[in-house]
Order: sequence, then structure tokens, then C-alpha cells
Amino acid sequence: MREQAAKRKEALKLDVLKPWDTEVDTSGKPALKPFSNGTDLIEKSIKCFTNINPYLGERLEIMKENNLFDVDSRKGKAPGGYNFPLSETGAPFIFMNSANTFRDLTTMVHEGGHAVHTFLTADLELNDFKHCPSEVAELASMSMELISMDNWDVYFDSEEDLKRAKRDQLLTC
Repeated sequence: MREQAAKRKEALKLDVLKPWDTEVDTSGKPALKPFSNGTDLIEKSIKCFTNINPYLGERLEIMKENNLFDVDSRKGKAPGGYNFPLSETGAPFIFMNSANTFRDLTTMVHEGGHAVHTFLTADLELNDFKHCPSEVAELASMSMELISMDNWDVYFDSEEDLKRAKRDQLLTC
């Protein structure tokens, strides 16, 4: 961490590295644009998850067919992103406020991990069994961030952007 901070401080030509300096891209290149809009994000995510395992892609496809995504940004929409399990159906709902950024890609695969977990626990008899401690819930979602990286080529046309995205993600994990 110290080594990475020192490299960042040097690249930004700073005397002191502040917390807000850790989110700045030091490459000087334009921001990564892994998708063009919410529909594109969903389609690429389905492909990414399918490439990992067809079952995973099928879960996102089910969500798409049932309008269980609200990902596009719009005026008055709350910020953030989350997966919300729907109690009556057992299906997940992914809400996020996408601005077509790299961070939105990682939010989608993270929340997609929660969504798959929701599908897998939907048939448990007791509702309390469906709601696990955050340590368990985050294991599914954070693992999906890392597992999905081998299939991020669906989001990026250039090998250079793909490598940059993977490097940035590993540095922020």
C-alpha cells in the first residue's frame, strides 16, 4: 500500500497524498468507457456472466426479461447501487445510477454476485436463512468482481483498456 501510494504521489507530483487523490487516474488517458448505456451494460454483463458459467448468465437474462434492472441515470434518481431481494418472488432487483463509467461496470458485477446469491437462496424455507451476515453476502459479490475479470473483454475493445481496467480494479480491491 505504501509503495502504491508513493508511486501515485510521484505520478501526481504531490508533496502530500490526500485521500481524495487516491481516486484520480494517473495515466492522463481518457476515462474508461466499458459500455454506452444501461441496455448495453446489461447485455454485456449477461455475456460476461454466461462466459463464466451459463447458469450465471441465465440468471441475469431472467432478470432482464422480468424488468428487474433499473440502471440508467435520470433526474431525481437516488445515487448508489444495490441488489434488493423481492420477498414474494424470491427474485433479485438491481438498482443503480449508471453514468457509463468503469465504476459502474464493477458495481454491476458486484451486484450481479448478490443477485445470483439471491436466486440460490430463494427456495430456502425460512426467510432468516436468506439473509446472511454481510461477511457471507459480500463474499459472493466481491468474488464475482474478481472472477468476472477474465471475461471483461466483452466490455473493452482494446487490450490496453482491458489491462488498465484489471490493474485499476486489483489496486482498489
